[in-house]
Amino acid sequence: MAVNTTLRVWKPSAPAVITRRRHDNKGYGMIPDFTPYQYRARVDRVVDGDTVVCEIDLGFHVAAKHSIRLADIDAPELFSGPPEERQAGLSSKVALQGIIDLSVMRQQREWPFVLVTQKDRQSFGRFVGTLWEADKLEVHESTESIGAQMVEGGHATWRE
Repeated sequence: MAVNTTLRVWKPSAPAVITRRRHDNKGYGMIPDFTPYQYRARVDRVVDGDTVVCEIDLGFHVAAKHSIRLADIDAPELFSGPPEERQAGLSSKVALQGIIDLSVMRQQREWPFVLVTQKDRQSFGRFVGTLWEADKLEVHESTESIGAQMVEGGHATWRE
């Protein structure tokens, strides 16, 4: 059963409302339109398959760096667990770095991502967020979040 979801995306010129479809209520990184925390961002580094450090544009020429856990996905652990899981975690980290590098190279812009965040107490004080490529949202292409691309590539699973 598909559920329609509305996503408000901040654009430098004016806010836009984009309708997205949430498939099978799995999430696909879609955030309902009541979420107020939307920012332009760039990824500073990839920590593991589901965590990145982002430089976030707060407006008024102010930026901050925060660790962001990608919402709705789980990737294999890189720093704990058996050797097989650590190897899968390294593969997942490399895949996420590849997706992000390809996005940045394709867009050639200062703030290549739109980040929607929320604070999650169960995530060790980190922010939980969803990243989208900014260019694809601005031209209204159907797009998936970076996390959804990781799941489709087989490098992560949907979080339950």
